[in-house]
Amino acid sequence: MRILAPAVKLPGKITISRMSSNKLGDAISIEIEDAISGCILLEALLTPETFGIAITGASYQDCELEYYGPAVAGKQRELKHELIKVPEGSNLSDPAIKAKLLTPYLVDGWRDNGGLGNHHCAKYNGDGTSSYAVGFIRWV
Repeated sequence: MRILAPAVKLPGKITISRMSSNKLGDAISIEIEDAISGCILLEALLTPETFGIAITGASYQDCELEYYGPAVAGKQRELKHELIKVPEGSNLSDPAIKAKLLTPYLVDGWRDNGGLGNHHCAKYNGDGTSSYAVGFIRWV
C-alpha cells in the first residue's frame, strides 16, 4: 500500500533532459518545477538504462532524488534591480563590506540575487565611484 501525503494542487512544469558529465557520467534528469514560484521542487536522476525500463512500464525503479522543499511553492516570484553606489576603494571581495552595502535593500523578504562586485553589472561613474545593477528576489 502506498502512503500519500495530503495533496496540494499547483500548476507545474516537467523537464526531462539527458546529461553527461565527468561527475555523474550519463544520466537522465527529471525536474518538477512549480510554475508560480519558478522553483524546482524535485529532481530525479536515473541512468539511461533505468529510465528506459521505467518509461516502458516497469514501475518502482531506483533513482536518486533531490528534494528542494515546499518553502516557496505556490508563492509568486518577484524580481527587481537596484543601482547600488559603491564608494571609491571599497573591497567587494570582503563579505562585511558587501553585507553593509546590501543591508538597506534586504527588507520585506527581498534577498540578494547577485550582481554586486560583478564587473558585467558595473557602471563607472567618473567620480571614483562605481554603481552596480544588483538583482533582488522574493516570493509573496
